[in-house]
Amino acid sequence: MIEKDYPDEDIAFEAGYLKVYCFYLLEDRDLADVTDSFLKRWAGKKKGHEYVAKVALIRADHFFNTSAYEEAANAFEDVPLDTLSPSLRANALFNMGYAQLEAKQYQGAAGSLTRFLTENPNHELAANALAHRGAAFREMNDFAKAKADFRKVAKDFPKSAPAELAWYQLATMATVERNHAERIEAFENLVKLFPQSQAVPQAWFGIGSAAFETENWTKAQDALRRAIRLDPKSYVNSASQMLVLSYYAQEDERGLSEAIDEFLAKLPSAAIPPNVIGWLGLSLFSKDDLKTASKYLALAATQDEPGLTQPAIWNYLGMSQVESGDHKKALESLGHFLSATPQPGPDRGRALLYLSRAHLGLADHDKALEVADEALGFIKAGRLHADLLIQEGDVYFARALELDKQGKASAAKEEFRGAAAKYIVPSQFFVDPVITPLAAWKTILALEKAGDVDRSNQLRKELASKYPNYTPPIN
Repeated sequence: MIEKDYPDEDIAFEAGYLKVYCFYLLEDRDLADVTDSFLKRWAGKKKGHEYVAKVALIRADHFFNTSAYEEAANAFEDVPLDTLSPSLRANALFNMGYAQLEAKQYQGAAGSLTRFLTENPNHELAANALAHRGAAFREMNDFAKAKADFRKVAKDFPKSAPAELAWYQLATMATVERNHAERIEAFENLVKLFPQSQAVPQAWFGIGSAAFETENWTKAQDALRRAIRLDPKSYVNSASQMLVLSYYAQEDERGLSEAIDEFLAKLPSAAIPPNVIGWLGLSLFSKDDLKTASKYLALAATQDEPGLTQPAIWNYLGMSQVESGDHKKALESLGHFLSATPQPGPDRGRALLYLSRAHLGLADHDKALEVADEALGFIKAGRLHADLLIQEGDVYFARALELDKQGKASAAKEEFRGAAAKYIVPSQFFVDPVITPLAAWKTILALEKAGDVDRSNQLRKELASKYPNYTPPIN
């Protein structure tokens, strides 16, 4: 009523200010319009007056309190700060700097917060102001000034919420700069001083990543496992990949196998580098851990697209499958290797030996002999030649046992003689501390089964004489 009835008098100016103040206290949704109206009417006429300054501040605070930071940043520019009381000016400068930061007006934010800190070095919001100014400098890529602010916060206000932000920002800048030592330091301080922080899982991942880059494997493995445990959804894939590679780099077979197993248990669709799994499988194969080797070599193989897998993987996978009794799968694996290795040679010959053993394991005697004969067609000497002859002897021996079980004694004896004929060659003409006595022992058994006891006993004496410490296999 006063504004309407006395529009040009000072009392209308005062009434207008009090009306704005009421809207402010009520947090009325029309506060922005009310302050706009007041300022348009009186800002020019009453320039420099306390009421004009306060209404401009109320307008800016309204935008700030409703998180309209761009509008707030612009509105604070219209506030005549020098006319405000020290306490109001301090809060206005802080809010102005924060709004400018949120509105991505980084240069302005740094300026506002610098003035705030200069005028109010001991203000209760000094730590926050330093942290926000550091963030503004960081966004401007002025890392030196940003680090200075964040380190001051961490030093002067070590247990404050801004210190938590400071350590986090120091860590992220170190990540950008690939400064692994600073990254570890910052994140370790964060988890030590703020163990309940939501950033702790990320911090452990950051520590693990930096340690991984510097080949500090033990530190990396501990930190990465913590990250997975605290936030598996975010880090099970990336952290597990680094765990796997860290054990691979150390050539730690046990650690690598455990890391792969844990990874696949948590994420069955995990993509693990085939060369890593392949190395593990081949290493285990070389140590005669054949069942486990088969497991990892199978993971390294691309079953749907065999051509994408290195032939050597198929070869060792097939051999390990034969040795562990998985003959059916061995046929497929060795078949892939043989398709990729058509030229005669030692590798193809050994694969054919194991393929023959797989067929023998499936009681396909004819196919087992056919495959071994193919290999003997181009493997004419050496250990592999001896192994192939023994393999053919084993096929004859197995076929003889089957005929004997069927009551076909005469036919069985012929097969036993055939087995002895194969065994005796490596037993007499190949000198090897393992192969020679084994072939001799198999010859003795085959001759006994064939009924040639005299020749069997003669060979038994020769075996005892030449290899007195030889212990025959159990079966």
